[in-house]
Amino acid sequence: MVAARPNPEDVMTQCRAHYKPGHFRHEFARLREAVALKIPSIAKKHFADTRDTAVTRLAEATCTIAEICSITGHSEQSATQILRHFLPTTDRMADSAIKKYTAYLEAQGPVFEPGAVATSG
Repeated sequence: MVAARPNPEDVMTQCRAHYKPGHFRHEFARLREAVALKIPSIAKKHFADTRDTAVTRLAEATCTIAEICSITGHSEQSATQILRHFLPTTDRMADSAIKKYTAYLEAQGPVFEPGAVATSG
């Protein structure tokens, strides 16, 4: 059975209520170790990796840079650098871009008349 996703507002409230210096680092390490039992590659991941993934996923969800930074705590420059590195490699973003471009071309109508012969002038 797959666990239900937690409500983000509940998570933030819980995090604020229980946060103490070092607590988050300890909890992240504890969870990483537990997950690594089933997914060994996770053992070498750091919290910064999850933040970079969050930046990329939020961009895929069409969040603005300002919105992304308000969630992740990155500077606009840092978030932009992450997106320059990761976004070109995501299939979801490429598919979205192709769909937008196709819709744009269809809205523009034919670029040339069918059967017309191009001439150089």
